Amino acid sequence: QTTLASFTDIGFIAVPEPTGALLLLMGVAGIGMRRLRQGSRAA
Repeated sequence: QTTLASFTDIGFIAVPEPTGALLLLMGVAGIGMRRLRQGSRAA
């Protein structure tokens, strides 16, 4: 959760636009889901 919060903070700072921030957050979430799926498969 801490890492996710830091990513969101960076996103908001880098992209002041709300739409851009949402897209960035969705992209980060997508990458996180992929990593979780790969980790579960490996485990």
